[in-house]
Amino acid sequence: MAYAVDVYKPIAGEVIVSILGYKGIIGFGLSFGTNLWIGNQGYQGAFGEMAAISAFFMLLSIPFTIWGGALRQASFKWRATSWIQWAHDRDDLQVVIH
Repeated sequence: MAYAVDVYKPIAGEVIVSILGYKGIIGFGLSFGTNLWIGNQGYQGAFGEMAAISAFFMLLSIPFTIWGGALRQASFKWRATSWIQWAHDRDDLQVVIH
């Protein structure tokens, strides 16, 4: 989350809300359906599918590591983010240590 805030500084608040919102929705969905899931497929089947879902999201880090920079640069040209402008009051100050 800290990395996303550093990358998208002009919309840091919106990024945090989006990340936490999606994380909450996914977490609620998995935990809400767990009892029914275990009832239908047993512990082993439910655990295996949850492990596969977790592995999928972890494996997404590989393409984001490779193409993340280009994706971030391209995302500023998307219509949904075209209204974002860097403001001087929301940008980092440079710290120079002598």
